[in-house]
Amino acid sequence: MESGPCDSCGEVDCDDLVALHRLYVTPAAWDAEGSVTRVADVERWCAACRANYPHVPVGVELDIETPATETAEAETDGS
Repeated sequence: MESGPCDSCGEVDCDDLVALHRLYVTPAAWDAEGSVTRVADVERWCAACRANYPHVPVGVELDIETPATETAEAETDGS
């Protein structure tokens, strides 16, 4: 684990940071399908943020469709 500031909450002295991708989750409704969007940027989050917000660790693949913008960003930065 890394130490430093948390990219989610901004806590300055975290000693348990983990590299991950933020997930945006939209629940299904009667008139719309639900969705999960994985952000291409890698962030470092503390344990409290990991416990409360949707995310996926770096290197773990999800079975979701990747938006075209995320794919283009990943190819540009070499991820």
